[in-house]
Amino acid sequence: MYEICIGYYIIERVPKPEWCSLRQKKLLSIGEGVGKKHPDLTGCFWTNYPQEYKQAYAKRLNMNPEQFHGLFEKVCELFEKRMSVDCRFQRFEDAWEMFGLLKLIGDLHLVAVTTTDNYLAELQKMGLFEKVGIPRFQEGCEFIGHEILGLDGGGDANCFWFDSYLEDNLESVLSRHAKLEFDNETGLLLNPFPEMMAFANAIQGMGELVTWMPFRIYEYKQNPFEMPETYIIS
Repeated sequence: MYEICIGYYIIERVPKPEWCSLRQKKLLSIGEGVGKKHPDLTGCFWTNYPQEYKQAYAKRLNMNPEQFHGLFEKVCELFEKRMSVDCRFQRFEDAWEMFGLLKLIGDLHLVAVTTTDNYLAELQKMGLFEKVGIPRFQEGCEFIGHEILGLDGGGDANCFWFDSYLEDNLESVLSRHAKLEFDNETGLLLNPFPEMMAFANAIQGMGELVTWMPFRIYEYKQNPFEMPETYIIS
């Protein structure tokens, strides 16, 4: 098995939902029902949402109308070809540029998400990389934890997002049979990857109608292009 990057996300660390059993007060998650991804397309891109959504997002970003329109144009440029509907970036450079535009939100984290080639094959069967190629992994980051996710399409082959195992309280199922090690700041799992694979297998068929898979999460604390001896690997 070898490791492969599936893309980059800008994730906001948010308060733990009331229904979540973890003791951590805040969580960092790729899961649609747990985490908060940016840019918020309901607030800066989709046209079928009330204008109040856009006004609130612009206020949170402290952007004037001209700056906010620039954000809209940037999202239009990236959408579908280099950024998917779940705000997954194909290229690190685009993610880093967007990260800079959104920095006033606070507690944002730019992350790379990877898995192994056997799980990649499953993702490809579901059509995850039909519109964009497999991303290249940009080094210069640090590992911060794992998450068990399932790719959900809601029946639409052109619309994908990830569900988190936490959405169905499946951590309580796993904790009956194994010792789960959670990061105190993010709620991500710190167990070794082979254990993560076993955890994903143990909850197949439970919760959401998805195939559960383990993913590694890496964070970029600074621009790797400004760091010495940084290079890109396929």
